[in-house]
Amino acid sequence: MVGRDRAVRLEPAPIPQEQYYESQTIPAGPIEEGYYSSYGESEPLSTPAPGDDAPWLPITLALAGGLVLTGASAARLRRLRIRRRRAVGAAI
Repeated sequence: MVGRDRAVRLEPAPIPQEQYYESQTIPAGPIEEGYYSSYGESEPLSTPAPGDDAPWLPITLALAGGLVLTGASAARLRRLRIRRRRAVGAAI
């Protein structure tokens, strides 16, 4: 019985297209390493200031205002539809 850590994986043989493309690739490990190491150590683009909190009060007020406007316009649209139905029903 073979343990889980010693399980053998059987991989299918590569198809001809895979063999062709694998033969065309050049192992570029040391070349890329030399190229990227020539730039030195990278520095972060920007760092957040310590204790820089988001302005939660303006965000909350903006969201609440948007919800109020959406609710008011929905209620007004509903009233308009009800009035139109009554006007159409009375004209018949």
